[in-house]
Amino acid sequence: MAAGCIGGTLSAWNTPFECARIESQSKVMEDGESKSLIKTMSDIVSERGFGDLFVGLGPRACQACYQTVFLVCIPRMLPS
Repeated sequence: MAAGCIGGTLSAWNTPFECARIESQSKVMEDGESKSLIKTMSDIVSERGFGDLFVGLGPRACQACYQTVFLVCIPRMLPS
């Protein structure tokens, strides 16, 4: 079960890309302006700092751990 929790938690590795994707989508909705992923990430870092790319990492990691444990590990431990 611990391995499932660790694996689920590590599945949140793409949080910076998700933050940039969400930022990019919101900018398109507001301004109609589309930027590349790298440009969006660069703008986030220059405006708000490097740590802002990891906003929401804790809740995403906890959710992924929870889902992996209860949707993968526990059903495998149940008798057939």
